[in-house]
Amino acid sequence: IIRVPVIPGFNDTEQDILDIAAHAASLGLQQLDLLPFHAYAAGKYTALGRSYRFRRQREPDPALIGQLAEAARVHMAQVRIEQH
Repeated sequence: IIRVPVIPGFNDTEQDILDIAAHAASLGLQQLDLLPFHAYAAGKYTALGRSYRFRRQREPDPALIGQLAEAARVHMAQVRIEQH
């Protein structure tokens, strides 16, 4: 299993996910889990007195995550979307 955080503006295109899935498949992996970005860690950073640079980062659109999952299925036997 490979678990891939999906971060808008960093790795949220179909080509990004296709490349990751192809590489994972070449290593013999059969399952890919997509983990849509969320800002849940912001409170922990604040409690520790640290700045959280992703505080204003938007969460990816659920429809986009579905499209990315479909793209990954070209290479992977199983693709799951982690719900938070």
